[in-house]
Amino acid sequence: MAGGHGHGAGGQDHTAPEYMIVEIHRSGPAMAGTLRYNMDKVRRGVASVLCTANMDMRGIDGIVPTFEIRERGMLRDIRHLSFQMSVNPSPDDSITECDIPHFVAELMNGLGYGRQPWVVFRHDDIGRTHYHVVSIRADENGRKIPDYFEKRKCDRLVEGLAGRYRYTKGIPVSGRKVCGQTVPVFDQGTGNVIGAISRCIEHSLSYRFTTERQFSEILRAHGVRVQEGLDRRSMDARLSFQGLDASGKPCTASVSDAHFGYDVYGRILERMRHSMEQDLSAERHGLRVLLAETLRSSAGPAEVTAALGRHHVDVAVYRDSTGTPRGATLIDHRSMCAFRCSEVSRTLASSLLASFSACGGGEGGAHDRGLEARGHVPDCGEGASDSLKSWLAAVLYTGQAGNGTGQQEIIPRKRKKRKR
Repeated sequence: MAGGHGHGAGGQDHTAPEYMIVEIHRSGPAMAGTLRYNMDKVRRGVASVLCTANMDMRGIDGIVPTFEIRERGMLRDIRHLSFQMSVNPSPDDSITECDIPHFVAELMNGLGYGRQPWVVFRHDDIGRTHYHVVSIRADENGRKIPDYFEKRKCDRLVEGLAGRYRYTKGIPVSGRKVCGQTVPVFDQGTGNVIGAISRCIEHSLSYRFTTERQFSEILRAHGVRVQEGLDRRSMDARLSFQGLDASGKPCTASVSDAHFGYDVYGRILERMRHSMEQDLSAERHGLRVLLAETLRSSAGPAEVTAALGRHHVDVAVYRDSTGTPRGATLIDHRSMCAFRCSEVSRTLASSLLASFSACGGGEGGAHDRGLEARGHVPDCGEGASDSLKSWLAAVLYTGQAGNGTGQQEIIPRKRKKRKR
């Protein structure tokens, strides 16, 4: 599915969605910013007011005062006061602009905003018509309207209304543009963690790679971390996935590969075998030329990673226990290939590692694996027996480090007193 929003090297790209996409946006503690964003576009002639509901004052001039009065009546500060939702119909959908007010009314009723003042703005500023719905999370008594699991609730409502309003439901996908194509990147804001991770896995499996570590780095470039673990019941090796935030830190709970309905690990092995059989010399040559030019014109790892990034190439450098760079993976999103840097050129690999070695791991940024890669880099190829050894070692680690006897240390637990 092609999403309505994507992040490219030059900012945000907007492409027409193939499906109806409804997205609740991040909110703020005041209405001023949300109202200013939409009203400024109205004044510039790239937006207009399609309809309003439950407004204290009529006409376009009454929109801002209505929300200001409601905001002043709050009993306490509300952290997520503003409400803004975008409605992005596809040109292929049968829903018309006459249907939009009724469609929005049903959504707002279902979300608990039926009695709230709300406005639908029609936007024509990005080459396609879409709509922004603005409301407030403070009711007429000054109390906060509950917004727990609001995005999930909205997702169910949009799915349930698809038949009546004749559209095909889609999910917003964040990503970056590479050669006219959108590379999906995990975004927790979609409200569907499993769906977002699944799309990133599927796209990562379309790359060509020959090792499990390369697949792990491709997936990380899509904003997802993969780890190997043990199934508690069967003791079989399983893969688990977590979404990453903008800083590269996990922002979701682990999701088992059992949720995706197919053998993820089997697909990884199949793709590795297929990649090994292909002649990728042309792709390696193109990457070699780019890497040579980048190292010649850049000083330090920050400039190297930024220069490669402008050409849609990611680099991940691995360090040993002393912090010394020992290897690197290059991911070329243009050719959809991943290589060990030494595969591209041993000489250039040495120069790249020397560049990272000079900084001592201080400015490698998100591309420098450092301590994270010193322990166990997720290796999808291990069997259950190897995983079992790792699991036993982790269980016995406390005893070996604590008393030196090799026996598991028993930590007494305090019993809770029973209430009489």
